[in-house]
Amino acid sequence: MNNRRPASRILRFLVAAVLLLGIGSASVLAQVAGSIANLQQASGKILSIDVPRSTFQLEFSAIGRQPAPSSVKPTTFMTDEQTTISKGSQHLELGSLKPGDQVQVEYVSHEGENLARFISVQSVIPQQKSPQNPSVR
Repeated sequence: MNNRRPASRILRFLVAAVLLLGIGSASVLAQVAGSIANLQQASGKILSIDVPRSTFQLEFSAIGRQPAPSSVKPTTFMTDEQTTISKGSQHLELGSLKPGDQVQVEYVSHEGENLARFISVQSVIPQQKSPQNPSVR
C-alpha cells in the first residue's frame, strides 16, 4: 500500500479548510500552494534523532524516484508542530522513531534548511533483547 499523499489532494484539502475557516485571503492561499508545490521527496534510513531540537538525520537511499548517488551525504531534517508522522494509519511522534527505521520524507528546502512536512515509516527495526529491557521479544 502506498502511503504517499498526492500534492493536489492535500492542496484541495487545505484550500477548502482555509475557505471554511473564513481565512480566504489570497496571500494565505498563495503560501499554501507554494509550500505544497515545492515538496521534495526522499527515502532512507534514520541515523539519529534529536527530540529536544526536533530534528533527525537521514541516510538517503532514494531522492525522488531515483536511487541516491553514493556521494550524497546524510542530511538533517527539522520537524515542527505541522509535521505529520505516520506508519500506515497510525500517527506517531518524533520520539517514536528509532535509528534504523526506513522512512519516506516529503519536505521543503529553504535557505539550506530542510523542513519535513510528512514522514511515513516504511519499516521498523525490531528491538533486540537486552538485560535492561527483558520484555522485548
